[in-house]
Amino acid sequence: MQTFKEKEKNRLVKRAQTLYGRLGMGTEAKMAFLSAWGVEHTNHLNVKQLIDACNTLDTELNPQLAQMDKQRKRVMGVIGSWARATGNNNSAAYIKAIACHAANKNSFNDIPLATLRHLYAEFNNRLKIRNAVAQLDEDSLLLNLCKN
Repeated sequence: MQTFKEKEKNRLVKRAQTLYGRLGMGTEAKMAFLSAWGVEHTNHLNVKQLIDACNTLDTELNPQLAQMDKQRKRVMGVIGSWARATGNNNSAAYIKAIACHAANKNSFNDIPLATLRHLYAEFNNRLKIRNAVAQLDEDSLLLNLCKN
């Protein structure tokens, strides 16, 4: 009987083989790809390496996935900065909840690329305005101190 780890490894090896086929990779291309992990065959990779390999192959197969992932990270970063600036919780769950609420979606991964771009711009503008107001308050406080 196979352990969970062995079953997962077999599933990932099959997934990698499927991705090789969909990408039209020949034997030499596979060996060149696997050389990054210092192995000659997919079966020689451990589970973590297989996950990384499959993610890399997925990205090659569908470049928009990488763009979506990059934009999601940007949105999380700017919402996190805004949350810190406003003194709110900046946990990943809180940030994703804010993004989902703003996009009217139930799942963070369901937010389309155009909406992610809009959210990034909106929260970036909010953060800039907040910082500008804070600077004005600081400047006016210094002016009042200098007058007295």
